Amino acid sequence: MFYKQTLLRGIGETGHSRNFFYYFLYLIPLFLPYTILSLTCFSLKLESVWEKLFLIWFIGGVFILSLISSKLSIYLLILSPSLSALLAKSLLESNKERLKKVLFNITGLFFVILWFSAYFYFKFKKEFIPPVSFILLLVFLVVIFLMVRKKSWACFKVLFISWILVIYLSTFFFLPLVDDYFKAKKEVNQEFLR
Repeated sequence: MFYKQTLLRGIGETGHSRNFFYYFLYLIPLFLPYTILSLTCFSLKLESVWEKLFLIWFIGGVFILSLISSKLSIYLLILSPSLSALLAKSLLESNKERLKKVLFNITGLFFVILWFSAYFYFKFKKEFIPPVSFILLLVFLVVIFLMVRKKSWACFKVLFISWILVIYLSTFFFLPLVDDYFKAKKEVNQEFLR
């Protein structure tokens, strides 16, 4: 069992064989919203042993997982604690006012992009647009209006936390769609080569 499931899947062609750069496509959607903010993690001065360990864990983990021939997007989940720890350190050391502005702009832009992409997806699929999406857009616009008028940090926290929840919930729907896309692309390429 150990030989078949671990070693053969790691070095052989059995399992879910993908190319070396397969995981780089998944890093962005899997770690959203951390992907955008995690770029600051690599500019930190790592002073403690734990910080260096977390960085080695993340970069080494991506490299090792990329070397193994059998790849699934859920294998990347083991890297999320290390990236979260590095992100927490960078957020604690950052300028609070500048961080608020950046997060506010990114959050607003993300919700607008998310809503329009859902709208065009359902329009392309010729399906109805769920009423929930209109309700979420309305709630988002109300929260933005309240934040601009009252400059409320509490509203921002609610908006940012809801953004994180939407991202994590959408990951469960997004990753299978990407897998289906690559399977279909592989089938088309095989048909083309015949």
